[in-house]
Amino acid sequence: EMVEWELTGWKRTLAELAGKDIPDPVKITKTEAGMLDSLGLLGLQSFNDNKNKAVEETAARYGDANGKDPHPGQAAFNDDHADAFRHAYLNALTARDQGQAWATDYWTAHERVPGNDPAREAMDLHNNEVGRRIAAENPGASDEELADLVEKAVANGEMVVIDKNGDLAPSNAITPDQAGHPDPADQPLPGHPQEKQTS
Repeated sequence: EMVEWELTGWKRTLAELAGKDIPDPVKITKTEAGMLDSLGLLGLQSFNDNKNKAVEETAARYGDANGKDPHPGQAAFNDDHADAFRHAYLNALTARDQGQAWATDYWTAHERVPGNDPAREAMDLHNNEVGRRIAAENPGASDEELADLVEKAVANGEMVVIDKNGDLAPSNAITPDQAGHPDPADQPLPGHPQEKQTS
């Protein structure tokens, strides 16, 4: 079930008084919304900061001189090595700051949206898991250390990307300019429930 989530109530009031950026309303799964509501104000700030860091670091490491996608397609930095990096890095940051179980539950729920392409969902779930593993294996790692480890995992083929045929391929089996997108004829997934790992 999809819902529109936004920061409300006392958390919004405190964030406004503190001069913090208020995230725009976003359409997410009901599970994601409940999990965001469970975070305190500092947790929400950390979560939002990490989302921004992942986008910025992806552009810095995989973008052209202007930080733009050098291989544009259906969406910027989508289905390729940059996409794999962004998902894994964001999961590593989330696991480090919100915990492994919370990160697993949240980012798995994030991929359960109705209409998600099967290859794209499989790619994201795999790369998310690699990011969380990297965080678990490197407790206390800084943002930059995690980013370097994730980039190395992309280069080593620990991640998966989508090739020109719309199939998953190890991230070291093709170059970024050989990446493709899912076949539009693939049957989209209906969305499905997930068993939470947290109590």
